[in-house]
Amino acid sequence: ESEEESDDEINREDAVTHLTADFEQEEMKFDTEDKEFSLKGKRLELIEEVGKGSQATVWKGTIDGQGVALKQICLANAKDRAEVRKALKYEVDMMKNFRHKNIMRYFGSFFSRKTQELNIILEMVAGGTLSKWVLEAGCFSEVLCAHVMFQSLTGLAFLHEHGILHRDIKPDNLLVDIDGTIKLVDFGIAAELTEERAYRNSSVGTPWYTAPEVIRGEDYSHGCDIWSLGCTLVELLTGKPPFHKYQAVEALFKMSEETPEIPSLLSPACEDFLNTIFCDVEKRPGA
Repeated sequence: ESEEESDDEINREDAVTHLTADFEQEEMKFDTEDKEFSLKGKRLELIEEVGKGSQATVWKGTIDGQGVALKQICLANAKDRAEVRKALKYEVDMMKNFRHKNIMRYFGSFFSRKTQELNIILEMVAGGTLSKWVLEAGCFSEVLCAHVMFQSLTGLAFLHEHGILHRDIKPDNLLVDIDGTIKLVDFGIAAELTEERAYRNSSVGTPWYTAPEVIRGEDYSHGCDIWSLGCTLVELLTGKPPFHKYQAVEALFKMSEETPEIPSLLSPACEDFLNTIFCDVEKRPGA
């Protein structure tokens, strides 16, 4: 075990040393329009790895003492690198335009030619994901759920007013800051609505939270995010999302054909809130 731990420490130190060196190279292209927080001439230090997925690793770090999160995306093994780059550029361009207390703040990004990694520097949100809190608590009280819903809806209202659909609202993509502020994250599959294209019809999202109109391949708009937030509320109240007993494909069929079950023993106000969300898209309210 000690040898494995030693290897992990060496790898982490190598990653920190290399990334810091890349960050300080003059030829690194910085991409930021944030006048309050300039990256140039500053030192980035990685503290610890806080998350790892199939496509990205997230680090906790500092830039001259200020806490940040670093999302590190390796493009070296991407099958269609041009397409991946296009998608990442879309995500970064979208985040650059957001400045709202309920949306994770973007500071800048740079690309390492040596490791073929895109590094996106974001606000550090200390409390972690809502998923983590649900796992620890089992379920939330209605009062706490109301706090989460209000702040999430405030963030969604901002996005929707600017013609943006998130398209993947779920506890994993809602972070809790140290003061209890809820922040929307992960705009990898967010989409922009224009006057020419007021609705979209591509199938995206996570099965247990995806609106039925999206699953059926129908046109959809802001209501898909509201449905996903309703599914998130069910998970906060019960510890499980709708149709959690089913595997992904089965859950998609269930969600497209059946209305999620409203948890029992709710207050009339909470029950009414969910019934207002879990309805036909034409009747679903906006954020």
